[in-house]
Amino acid sequence: MQTAATIAGGLATAAYLDAKYLIRNDLKTGSASLNLRKSGDFVAQEFSQGRGLIYHYFEAHALGANSNNIFLIFEGREWTYKQFYDEVQLVGNWLLNDLGIQKGEIVAVDGPNSPQYVMFILALSSIGAAASYINSNLTATPLPTSPPITPLPRSPPISIPPSPPPPSPCLIYTSGTTGLPKAVKLPYARELASASSVSNYLHLRPGVRMYTCLPLYHVSGHNLCTIPSIYAGSTVVLSPKFSHATFWPEIRSSKAQIVQHVGELIRYVLNAPPSPRDREHNVQMVWGNGIRPDVWEPSGSGSGSSILRGKDGWGVEARDGEVGETVYRVEKAMEGQAFAKYFGNEEAGLKRRVRGLFEEGDCWFRSGDLMRQDEEGRLFFVDRLGDTFRWRSENIRADRRGQCIRSHGPKRGWTGGLRSVVPADGAVLDMKALAKHALENLPRYAVPLFLRIMKEMEYTGTNKMQKGRLKAEGIDVAKIHAGETTDLLYWLPPGRDEYMPYGSRDWESIQSGKVKL
Repeated sequence: MQTAATIAGGLATAAYLDAKYLIRNDLKTGSASLNLRKSGDFVAQEFSQGRGLIYHYFEAHALGANSNNIFLIFEGREWTYKQFYDEVQLVGNWLLNDLGIQKGEIVAVDGPNSPQYVMFILALSSIGAAASYINSNLTATPLPTSPPITPLPRSPPISIPPSPPPPSPCLIYTSGTTGLPKAVKLPYARELASASSVSNYLHLRPGVRMYTCLPLYHVSGHNLCTIPSIYAGSTVVLSPKFSHATFWPEIRSSKAQIVQHVGELIRYVLNAPPSPRDREHNVQMVWGNGIRPDVWEPSGSGSGSSILRGKDGWGVEARDGEVGETVYRVEKAMEGQAFAKYFGNEEAGLKRRVRGLFEEGDCWFRSGDLMRQDEEGRLFFVDRLGDTFRWRSENIRADRRGQCIRSHGPKRGWTGGLRSVVPADGAVLDMKALAKHALENLPRYAVPLFLRIMKEMEYTGTNKMQKGRLKAEGIDVAKIHAGETTDLLYWLPPGRDEYMPYGSRDWESIQSGKVKL
């Protein structure tokens, strides 16, 4: 009995220490770090054997033992690896023979999530061309022409012989949180290393189904779902976009075990009305990044550091509870592959790295993520650097919206997520025309919902726009009118295409939940 009690006590102590210090997570992270250090040798070996492209893995699954396993599920329709491979061959032949796309060319791909989108990406790779992933929400500068719809001829399959990857890597655009969106070179070696690391971390294998409703032009949907699934021979359950109406029905019908998320997606899921079928699913894991503390229990462990240097010149780590920028150490052997290189903008890429931070010669990647760590080692996401905010899981740049507002007639100033506008002397704002201009030139999620029309903008002593008071007042009518102000307030109510006067009743409707933004 004493032995049993001792064992029970030991197990209880171990469970407590694991819960407090996240020991199992540290062991898993350590294993992941070891795998990452081995990835350089793995990538070099694969390239030497002519398997440097993800397409080579897709082809091997389609023509091998995994041919009859499901590769893609979209709106209830399923494709096996072999079936999808046959379709990719048709698209590849069309690109090569009809459009004259050559090896090494970069081709812009613009479209929503669909099987055809995935076919184009794989087909470009099959002929040695590269894709440039375009944000399909952008409407201000549409492509000047659209290719005609052409029946695809039945042609012999294309098979790439073992050879070095094409000279041009794919281009994928940043979200623009720390500046303008920039085209990032996605080296094939990095793509392969990412596919291997993620698939190993998630234990992907044939038969495992991962659901994503994230856009495939984003690195999250591409690098953290599609590419690892192809590498492992598992299944991608693809949704056109996130919708409360389709989220759980698609997950149930597809029997997905893994759900990918980013940003505010989980908040939207939790805000949906409860359903008696909420527990009817096969989900075993939800993984991603960007959940704020008010939505999710604190999770994960790691090290967050601010780019603050002490008197000795070395970096200063943020103390428990302090907010700092998260940086990631890059081993010297992997430096060439670990850093994102911006296409045609080497200077911007250099700004994302910092050297000599904690010791001579070390190299770190600046994430742009502001985090804080508590005394138990749990890490909390706080914000992103730059004049940017998150809305509907998208990064919105305040200055880009300001440029759009300013381009519609003469104005002398603007600021903030709540657009504060100063018309030019004598100018009269046409609120309906202004709304039409914003809706036509910005993605719908970036259109300002509230406008504050001011006579003069406030500036600091160094001639910088004073935004503190405006941010503090927000859209609370009582706070705004507490001071002596003649500012006019407008908003874009849901379902309307014209800015309307905004007052106390509108604020109360938003506060009570009668109006959903």
